[in-house]
Amino acid sequence: EAVLSRAADELAALQPQRLAADLDVGRKVQVVIDALRDRAAGEDFPFDVIVDDPAGNSFVQPLGEPDERLDVSTYERTDADLVALGFRPGGAAPVDG
Repeated sequence: EAVLSRAADELAALQPQRLAADLDVGRKVQVVIDALRDRAAGEDFPFDVIVDDPAGNSFVQPLGEPDERLDVSTYERTDADLVALGFRPGGAAPVDG
């Protein structure tokens, strides 16, 4: 619930500017914000949350008892993942930031 609410809040934070800059994009983002809030409120079930984190920095666990609905899988990073993470040269030059 907290992940969905926070994602909706983060998207909504810049929604007025987004709507002013590009109304079509703003409307599409609003659909996502509304869907996230509906799901966080317990509406529109069932749904899946998929966390794909090639860097391996994410961790998901049930709040209480083990949850048989939680499915965790691991995989080997692809070449594209390795390049994007900076573990292997290739692709576009890194952006200074």
